[in-house]
Amino acid sequence: MSGEYIVPKRQVRARVILTGQSPADVKLFLNECAETHEGHESPIDLLSGSQTFIPAMGRNGEVVLLHRDNLMVVSLATGDESANDYMRLGEQDPRNMTVVTVELIMQDGATVRGEVSYLMPESRRRLQDFLNTAERFLTLREGAVVHLVNKRRIARISTT
Repeated sequence: MSGEYIVPKRQVRARVILTGQSPADVKLFLNECAETHEGHESPIDLLSGSQTFIPAMGRNGEVVLLHRDNLMVVSLATGDESANDYMRLGEQDPRNMTVVTVELIMQDGATVRGEVSYLMPESRRRLQDFLNTAERFLTLREGAVVHLVNKRRIARISTT
């Protein structure tokens, strides 16, 4: 009978950095159907959701609950976070994509580097405009790794 209430989930490997903690390897659980768009739930959907505590599986199979506000960086392979999952293109022409290479200094002094890509209206294409949108997490690409960075934990951003 308990099997009736199991919700199918996809597992995605990620490295998480929580405020004041060392990096930890976990598995995140993603829904097969996203709440806000067609298709499966992506890691950015999970982090942008309303849950304060996000369930994950630790390296030894233990269940851990991660406080979303204390997540500084969640890193995963690019194949687990496709461009279509984190960009809501709407009516905008993808040829107007802005790509900026940035270096982030986190609250704890750690540095994260990568490219941020975004689509904004022509009058609001500055990096500052994009950073001041309501989304809580910023997506940075660094080679084969995607870093989902909590904007509330960034101390400084510079372009390179």
